[in-house]
Parts: sequence; C-alpha cells; structure tokens
Amino acid sequence: MSRSSLEDTPGYYSSALHQIREKTASVPQSYSHDDPDLRERLVPSVKPPATHTPNDQEFYVPDVQAGVHRPNVRLLRDHFFDEGRLTEPQALFILEQTTTLLTQEPNMLQIDGPVTGELH
Repeated sequence: MSRSSLEDTPGYYSSALHQIREKTASVPQSYSHDDPDLRERLVPSVKPPATHTPNDQEFYVPDVQAGVHRPNVRLLRDHFFDEGRLTEPQALFILEQTTTLLTQEPNMLQIDGPVTGELH
C-alpha cells in the first residue's frame, strides 16, 4: 500500500497515536535506589576529567633550533592522561603537522579510498 492510501484508511492516525501513548507509558519514570548516581564517578578513586583547555601560550612552545612553534609535549601528555580537551585549532594543528610528517616518510603507501576491511 502506498503512504497516501494508508493515511486514508480509517483509524490510521488513532492507531499511531495509541502506539505512541503505549510506548510512552512503558518508559520508566523513576529510578530505584539500586541504580547508580550518574552525576558521580562510578569509581571515586578516578579523578574527574580536566576541565581546563590550554590556551595558545601553554599549548605552543618555541623550537629555537628550527625557528618555529611546536606543541608542548609535556603539557599534552599530562593533559591527555587527565582526559583533557583541546580547542579545534589546536587539534587541527596537530593533525596537519602529523599529516605533513607522515607523508614525507618513504615507507608510507598511497592507497586510493575507500578502503574496507582490515589493513596490516
């Protein structure tokens, strides 16, 4: 049956409304005391994620020999261990620099996409 013929069938909309009401009624509205408090850490000994996003003065350090700025590796290591986040420009900078570096490697293969399955 086409959609328009279904909509013309008597009871089509009332049946749909009935199904929506039944589904809504079956959703539990409250939690029992045994459910975990999702506002708290499940493992209290694990510290919460870092909420501070590093600013550019913290993120970049000057590489005097090359005369450019590079990401602060020590800061990033600790920040990522603390589940910290970066700004979008900082993340894009890392991705662009990594892409440039890896494309210069002689052992990298150029593979046309899409690639499906596993590559080893």
